[in-house]
Amino acid sequence: MQERVKRIFRNANDGIDLILFWNAVEPHLDMSFFYATGITDGLFEGCGAWLTPDGGVKITTSALEEEAAKKSGLPYEVFRTRDENTKLVRKLLRGHRRIGVNASELTHAAFLRLRKLAPRAARFVDISSAVMKTRLVKDAQEIDLIQRACDIASRAFEETLPFIRTGVTEAEVAAELVYHAGGHDRHRLRRPVSHVLFRHHAHGRHRHLFRGATSDVRHGLEGPSRRAAEDAAGCARQVRGRDGPIPDRPYEIQGSIHPQPRSLRRPRRP
Repeated sequence: MQERVKRIFRNANDGIDLILFWNAVEPHLDMSFFYATGITDGLFEGCGAWLTPDGGVKITTSALEEEAAKKSGLPYEVFRTRDENTKLVRKLLRGHRRIGVNASELTHAAFLRLRKLAPRAARFVDISSAVMKTRLVKDAQEIDLIQRACDIASRAFEETLPFIRTGVTEAEVAAELVYHAGGHDRHRLRRPVSHVLFRHHAHGRHRHLFRGATSDVRHGLEGPSRRAAEDAAGCARQVRGRDGPIPDRPYEIQGSIHPQPRSLRRPRRP
């Protein structure tokens, strides 16, 4: 994690002496918190990741998430009440003059609270673009997790194929995919997700696949991409309503990941 933190500071390059990734309440969680800490469990609502230019990371965590914070191997401080959290945040902000925040993921209420607790002379700097630039280039650990997630998603789809027949609904296919993906997730890559869309209808979650209709099936694992490899763990297939499904080719991870917004490229049809 140390190298990730240093890369963020290098990309920020604005005299920042502290970076704070702050979580509000789900769904307002900053995924860069998990990127910088390497944590894969828990929500860490109301918690923060405190980054320093030397690559150091400290976590402020609620008592609820203490065990998950302990597994990270990083230094952490625990709060049990809102007052304790306020005192802890004020203490850690003290002495810093340029504080980087990921403004694109920070709620307005959270920013106002941080501004109130920070020293008067402190200035908050939006480093959203630096965070994005850093995360676009995947490291070896992220690539490994992406590949594992893709492998799991591919196996889950193959096991779901016999279930996809004329008359099944989107919700039923999605549930089957989630079931099989969860069974293969021995590395606890995070919860499986599925998006199944039968093209011949405009809306609704209980549409049926009928003979001759084409359907998109998109599925993958949410995290550590939610955690560490966010934009890469998924597959997309097409099936057609007939006696048996006709799968399309899946996404495949490339031999190298380039610093571009999408880490995966869908191969062209032959």
